[in-house]
Amino acid sequence: MLSSAEMDDPHDGEELFILRDSGFHELNYGTLLKYAEASAINVLSFSGNSVRAIELSINKGVFLCHYGFRAEHEVILTQENQMVILACSCGGNGKKLCDHQAIVLYRVMELADFRVFFDETDRKKRISEVALSYGISDEAKWDGLFQVSYENRQVKVASKNPELIRLTPDKLDELNRKLAPVSFSPEKLHASLPNRYILFRAFSDENHFEFEINESALTQQGKIKSPIKALNALELALQETNPEMIQAYTALGILGTKHHLYRNLATDEETFLKVVRAIGIAKPLFEALDVIEAWNTKPPKDTDFILRIHDKPMLLHLDVNQNQEFYEITGFIECDNHKIAFDQVKMKSELFIRRGQDLYLIKNWNYLRTLSYFRKNHNKLIIHQSQFDAFQSRFLVPLENVVSINYSYVKKATRALIKQTQLATVQAKRIYLTDSEHYIHITPIIEYGKVEIPILSKRKLLTIDQTGNSFEIPRDENLEVNFLGQIIRLHKDFEYQLGGDFFYLHKSQFLENDWFLNAFESWNEAELEIHGFQELTKLKLVPKSMNVSVQIISGIDWFETKTHIKVGDNRVRLKEIQRSIIQKSRYVKLGDGQMALLPQHWLDRFSAFFREGELVDDVIRIPKTSYQFIDEWFNAEEIDSTVRTQIEDLKEKITHFERIPEIELPKTFQTELRHYQREGYHWLHFLNDFGFGGILADDMGLGKTIQLLAYLSKKQEVKKGVHLIVVPTSLIFNWKDEVAKFTPHLRVLDLHGAKRAQSAHRFEAFDLLLSSYGTLLSDIRHLKDVVFDTVILDEGQAIKNPDSKRYKTVRLLQSKQRFVLTGTPIENNTLDIYSILSFCNPGMFGSLKQFKDHFALPIDKFQDGQRAKELQKRIHPFLLRRTKKQVATELPEKTEMVVYCEMDHEQRRVYDVYKTELKEYLMSEPDFQDGQSSMHVLAGLTKLRQICNSPALINDNGVSYGDQSAKIQELLEQIEDKKKHHKILVFSQFVGMLNLIEKALEERKIPYSLLTGQTRKRKEVVTAFQENEEIRVFLISLKAGGMGLNLTQADYVFLMDPWWNPAVENQAIDRAYRIGQDKKVVAVRFITPNTIEEKILELQKRKQELVGDLVHTDVSTLKQLSRKDLLDLL
Repeated sequence: MLSSAEMDDPHDGEELFILRDSGFHELNYGTLLKYAEASAINVLSFSGNSVRAIELSINKGVFLCHYGFRAEHEVILTQENQMVILACSCGGNGKKLCDHQAIVLYRVMELADFRVFFDETDRKKRISEVALSYGISDEAKWDGLFQVSYENRQVKVASKNPELIRLTPDKLDELNRKLAPVSFSPEKLHASLPNRYILFRAFSDENHFEFEINESALTQQGKIKSPIKALNALELALQETNPEMIQAYTALGILGTKHHLYRNLATDEETFLKVVRAIGIAKPLFEALDVIEAWNTKPPKDTDFILRIHDKPMLLHLDVNQNQEFYEITGFIECDNHKIAFDQVKMKSELFIRRGQDLYLIKNWNYLRTLSYFRKNHNKLIIHQSQFDAFQSRFLVPLENVVSINYSYVKKATRALIKQTQLATVQAKRIYLTDSEHYIHITPIIEYGKVEIPILSKRKLLTIDQTGNSFEIPRDENLEVNFLGQIIRLHKDFEYQLGGDFFYLHKSQFLENDWFLNAFESWNEAELEIHGFQELTKLKLVPKSMNVSVQIISGIDWFETKTHIKVGDNRVRLKEIQRSIIQKSRYVKLGDGQMALLPQHWLDRFSAFFREGELVDDVIRIPKTSYQFIDEWFNAEEIDSTVRTQIEDLKEKITHFERIPEIELPKTFQTELRHYQREGYHWLHFLNDFGFGGILADDMGLGKTIQLLAYLSKKQEVKKGVHLIVVPTSLIFNWKDEVAKFTPHLRVLDLHGAKRAQSAHRFEAFDLLLSSYGTLLSDIRHLKDVVFDTVILDEGQAIKNPDSKRYKTVRLLQSKQRFVLTGTPIENNTLDIYSILSFCNPGMFGSLKQFKDHFALPIDKFQDGQRAKELQKRIHPFLLRRTKKQVATELPEKTEMVVYCEMDHEQRRVYDVYKTELKEYLMSEPDFQDGQSSMHVLAGLTKLRQICNSPALINDNGVSYGDQSAKIQELLEQIEDKKKHHKILVFSQFVGMLNLIEKALEERKIPYSLLTGQTRKRKEVVTAFQENEEIRVFLISLKAGGMGLNLTQADYVFLMDPWWNPAVENQAIDRAYRIGQDKKVVAVRFITPNTIEEKILELQKRKQELVGDLVHTDVSTLKQLSRKDLLDLL
């Protein structure tokens, strides 16, 4: 303890009790008893209500203490320089804690609301709850941003900056109500009288006003003098003969008599619209008469208060500035060549912005809402960067349709970047028509690149460069002005509507004097696209019905749909019908320039015709692959007898698959086929009979190759031809082996390798040409001119992306028939099936856009079960898929299990460091966009997965984190236990992990084989494992050996790390679990608990879907991960 002389005395003449070298957090009940007077021990038990805080701040408190019937005393408690100091007005001796000091100290220690001011740990915990709600996780910044105070006997933690906001549910609700833009609806004007006004009388609350026409004499100096007579505006309207002035007086009279309605216009859109509409109509009165400002009920005394009311265009701007980790949002109004910052804006009766004697009418309700909100919130909003993305997407992006928003940190794009993104290229000018009960909305849109911009909006055209920086690309102002001119000149009301989100007309105006027909013709001449016309109701532009007759006949490789369409004397060509459907309109342009209504049932039918077929010389050619839908699209009398016979024949054979005529196996075929393989062999011949291609999609290991070889061998037996087989490079030697084993009589030319043949003349000497996908890209220049008998793609999921170079290359190949072999016909999404089947049967699905609109988008995005069933029905005849469970009953049992490998302390420490770094990045990165994971995020996820294997796989600037690996320890135990009686496959996605395992096996002198992408002699390595009894372990990288290998000697499969796509893992397991396997197969997945690996398994299970019998093996998991998904992984 210190003597009182060593400290400043807060109470003159009072002794201080001081604890040295003792911070408050170190105090406990034992310390209290040690320094308290003996009597204090007895009084602590009644200390419950005996202490009241008078003043509390950090490290200082003033308290009143009383107990029993004793007098009340003031106790001051302070903490500084590792000392706890107490003073009491009772004048204690300073050697021991007096009773009052002991009670106060005890209550501060026990009561959290007192203790928080003295215990830094408690205080930081209180602050953290608030700071994190603002998105601020950096503890070092809390003291500068937040303060702790004691108000109304409660602890309050608040931001020091009142402009800083946080997105709590209440705040989000407030922002939604007061800031988020609200769609304007002209319906709120329907059936209401327009409003006008003149004398401006404002009342004390500023939001309460009225207009009144007064009459009075003036003095010689021009001053108003009594008597002042108020005139009735409605009576003046009756005396007028000018229609424009009649409306003006009427509106002014209504405004004058119903002034009590015009309060809080920022929250009452309907009233706001009526008032603004009235002011616009009353403009002639404002120009003819002076508008004099008056207050309350007192008459104006002179004419010095003459106001000028303007309805000039106004633009509201918001500026978003980045200030370190915060975003600051301010704004200004631009009107009449003046810019007025929000904090300088002077409002008049809530409806006007005042500048001297000029009143500028706020005509846009969202402007009023935005301005009102900012004015009530210090004219500025501040938000932390961690919450800015959510705020921007929820409020700023919608506001861009209304308000001009400038992101100061977004630079102007360079010419090179503009050229690279092509966003400055105008792809189309469109007009969207939408129905709004009494009105029709007309929204002009320009498509820049692939981004649609409503030209009445203030939205910025933004892009991101390769480094993740945002840039602004200028919109084409001249083009947009010309586009608007093409619309505005068509109706007198449109110019007044320029401040809104769209133009609008009442339906009676829309139809008036054939307005829309003229507008449509004008827009058509300007090459504008018109969308949504089919949604407009009650539009009968041509009273004549459309007469349509259809006949479907058989062509060579297609069905031909011939039509005869007339409206009155006008013949309608199919091209016009197609144009209307593309423009999503129910109206068809006739030869005389008029518009005719396309009945809904014909719209649906023709949409299906054009979706399935190709328009050639006013005839729609529908591919015969669509045969099963002919009965749905055509009535019986519309179907030609030849077509009917062909369709019934096809349906009979597909419905009764087992009745397809059996075809003898080729005499030279070197083996027997299993029952299901024979069915596949017959199915291939069935498709051949009708000139169709197809997908053989049997499970991996069921012998797709042998079925295809039997088919090709039979074709060669009947008629010689040249067949091209394209396979992954890793499967070249497999195919050579299979051909040599089962069809040795077929001559094979290997087109893979540097010395491959490139002359088509040499091809005729061979039966089979074998190429890889990579080689095909190089050889397509001369291969595209060769007409093959058959083209076969093995592992055909390689062309699943219709935008890929592979897909576009194989589509250039010419052949009489096309087949695809794949165990996973759908890997990512429904679009995969389009790529594969449009290769097998060109034209089967129409264009890529048609397939996306009709199937891919409804199924993948909206889980449309009806469209999924339609797609299943369509692809069923052309896809044959059998699972091992269905047909390979002779296969032994397969067991799959998960073994959890717990990290040791050091491995877990490394994992947690990297997890924390990635989590903080995801929470704070402002440029992160859901669904577009940055390279940084992907690299971070990969590192976490590598650490689950071993920190040795991480190489950050040469820093070593050790080679601990719980998985390798577990694997070695398993190998030691199993190697005597089993052969073992070990798969990993990381070659580095295989190298660590390789090193461990060599240390234990365990023989092994290794196959990675760097392995040159694949065949020798595989043969060694299959035939050499000494080699019990095969280490394989998932990418290099996950498909195409036959490793039936193995019966244990260890998967060291999970992959996003479980189909890849299944392919790896099926290297052992396939036809020819006679042992029970055990597949073991090694998973590190409480890590990303467990979350990957959960996420994949949650994300996967079924589309009929076709299994989605991967739902583009990595591509579709949102910020929330990624955080959940961690």
